[in-house]
Amino acid sequence: MFVAASTAGAQAEPPNTTGNQFLAYCSAGEIEKATCETYMRGLWDGAIAVHPLACLPPGVNHRQLSEIGLKMIRDNPQLAHRDAQQIIMASWMRAFPCPRSPARK
Repeated sequence: MFVAASTAGAQAEPPNTTGNQFLAYCSAGEIEKATCETYMRGLWDGAIAVHPLACLPPGVNHRQLSEIGLKMIRDNPQLAHRDAQQIIMASWMRAFPCPRSPARK
């Protein structure tokens, strides 16, 4: 009874935005491009709050982060059907890798 009651009102989560969808949206116009840059800012701020994914050098701005993410989608069409958020975060990790700490002896 509890299981049936708890799942009966549950709604399915919407599917994540794919790289294809995100690229199309961000290419639609100036307002959409600005929205994409704002999304990137939120994605970056949320990601670093949980765990630093990449090590940005001083001066990198959100427009650059946006361009790096979109370039990854454009340059890797074999990935574009996947979750845009994952592709974008992977692009930042590739562009700005954190230095590895020396191994402890």
